Amino acid sequence: MNKFVARLNRAAVLLVIFAFAAAWGAGADDEVVVEKNIPYKSGEGLTEYEKERCLLDLYLPEGAQDFSTIVWFHGGGLQAGDKSEEMTAAIARWFAGR
Repeated sequence: MNKFVARLNRAAVLLVIFAFAAAWGAGADDEVVVEKNIPYKSGEGLTEYEKERCLLDLYLPEGAQDFSTIVWFHGGGLQAGDKSEEMTAAIARWFAGR
């Protein structure tokens, strides 16, 4: 039951985000710079999991300075989900474009 409630909450949040995005208009993809797979953990002794999964993507407003920053963990409890999923990337690109 708790997993169901967590998924329902996630779906509700995503619906609100997309409703907000639709009301605000289409994103400006050409105004967003994406830097992918930047390691945030380094050094000797990393596990294969850490080498593969401890990477982040930056979605940056092109040419902007002094902009707000959102840190978003896509979720999945370290068992599911992927930062490169189409919906995740679209939301990140949308926020960066504004």
